[in-house]
Amino acid sequence: MEIEEYFAQAVDRLLTGESIDDILVSYPPSVRGELRSLLVVVEAAERMATVTVPAPASLNRVSARLLFAQRAAELRGDLVAVSAAAPTAALRSTSTATSDKPTLWQRLRDGWDAIRPPAPLLRLAPLTSVLIIAFLLTFTVVVSAQESLPGDQIYGLKEWMFNQRLATAPPELLATERDIIAKEQVDDVGKTAAELNSRPEASAAEAVGTFQYRGEDADFLYFGDLLVTKGYRTDVNDPDSWTPMSGNGELQPGVIVMLRYQIVPGPMGVVEGISYRIMQEPPQPTPEPTPMPTPVRSVGCQRIQPRGWTAYSIGTNETLRDISARSKVSSVELRRVNCLTDGPVSAGTTIFVPARIAVPPRPLQPVISATPMPTATSLPPTAGPTITPTSSAGSIATEPASTELPEATATEISGETPAPKGTATATPTGASATATDEATPRGTETPAAPESATPADGTDTPGTGTATPAQSTGTPAASPTAGAETGTPATETP
Repeated sequence: MEIEEYFAQAVDRLLTGESIDDILVSYPPSVRGELRSLLVVVEAAERMATVTVPAPASLNRVSARLLFAQRAAELRGDLVAVSAAAPTAALRSTSTATSDKPTLWQRLRDGWDAIRPPAPLLRLAPLTSVLIIAFLLTFTVVVSAQESLPGDQIYGLKEWMFNQRLATAPPELLATERDIIAKEQVDDVGKTAAELNSRPEASAAEAVGTFQYRGEDADFLYFGDLLVTKGYRTDVNDPDSWTPMSGNGELQPGVIVMLRYQIVPGPMGVVEGISYRIMQEPPQPTPEPTPMPTPVRSVGCQRIQPRGWTAYSIGTNETLRDISARSKVSSVELRRVNCLTDGPVSAGTTIFVPARIAVPPRPLQPVISATPMPTATSLPPTAGPTITPTSSAGSIATEPASTELPEATATEISGETPAPKGTATATPTGASATATDEATPRGTETPAAPESATPADGTDTPGTGTATPAQSTGTPAASPTAGAETGTPATETP
């Protein structure tokens, strides 16, 4: 229990007739000394109220006047006799009597002595009672103001207490104290909104508060941590009764304004702005001396790092909803603090999040290494076929020279077997046959070779006989292996 409750109970028991010592026994030792002082004052005040001051008797008053007049006459006669005998002495005595007149300081001292003895406690009891009553009333009012909510009659005193806290805060702690007060104001608005939502028949609650303007977006103004619409409804049940919010100047981030707003049943954390009045302009930085100074004003929403929040970089494939789930803060709150618009956020963006957020482990990045490709190995060319024609008696066969053939490519010939790029044809002329190697260049179709090469008829008459050389047909086989060609000569038919 508080000391005020102990004091109220003790006064009730004292008025019933209990002694102070009996009353103090039933209370803790820590409060007995203070209770004793207060109860003594109450007891003295009660005694003064019951004591009657006797009125002065008229007979005593008359006798006192007679004695005073008689004594004055005697003194006057003495003065006349003395003045007749010695005028100078009379004048001196008159001046001395005049100098004995009490001064202002003596009067003040005599007055203090008159109120001090013999019972100063009884004379100070009314003053003490007044001080006690003033203390109790002040304590009650302060407690009631701290428990008030927006819309209450005494909430203005709570706002005054907020302003006093800001006025007495040290400069280095002013921003921190302002954030704490902004949180308390938002909590008070939330409690009032919850109370209005619980009572559907409740009307809008109007309140006035001092806030720091932080910025705006398309729909809301940000006063401290409070979301304020840019107008209000004169009739809560009529959505067409929308009136724009009025003000006495241009809002800039950082200004201190007195905001009049109303809380309506509906979404929590959002109020309707009625009007505002700029109380204090933000401190303007001293511009450097330039030939043509250009003042720059910051527009739009201004990011301010709340107390207990830290900077965080958004990772790849990470959404604002994931960050909201880990930090236990709604996505709307994250967008409001970081001045983010609706839509996805890109990876690498730095935002402010609560310091208690759980940071997920970074995924392992695959390392790509170069794989060596196989190296093509070319084989040396293979010697072409050697065709040795067989001649009849009396004929001289000439052996063709061996020639290196270029890389052979198998070419498909319709209706025929593939022919190699090099075709050897033996054409004997006269008494001798000469083999000729004709090469077909790459990339062209090779015409089909005839089944047999018939040499020109030659007549050799060594004596009386005639010799006809045999026809030779050379068709080497084509092999596309490693760019080489292997020729197999055909047999000559005599």
